[in-house]
Amino acid sequence: MNYLVPYKYALVATDRRVPAIAKTIDHDLLAEKQEKRLYNLFVDRLKNIQVRFDKVTSKIGKNVAPVTPEDVLEELKKQYGLKVDLEMGYEIDTLGEHLVQGSLYSARFDQNFTFTVSILIKERLLA
Repeated sequence: MNYLVPYKYALVATDRRVPAIAKTIDHDLLAEKQEKRLYNLFVDRLKNIQVRFDKVTSKIGKNVAPVTPEDVLEELKKQYGLKVDLEMGYEIDTLGEHLVQGSLYSARFDQNFTFTVSILIKERLLA
């Protein structure tokens, strides 16, 4: 036996007391707690969304080949499996971190979520 049964932290599944104890469990409350936990995990996942692009810079300045909204959407789908709407009506052509608003409707939670997508454009060094 493992640690739990000898110290009376658990019962063996064949114990006659198991069905009586199982009836005392509030399954609706457990399901509600699980749904809240999933909701919180989902919201936390949306808080930390970052998309990174490595681009070659121009010799004159720090301008790069532009990152389009389609590039960002494709990367979000690839990295996070999310199909979102972005409020990005322009291309980004400078190095650094750029913040863009995104929104996503979740049918599971029947709610529209808005969040910030961090777009990080780094300089790619040529060998």
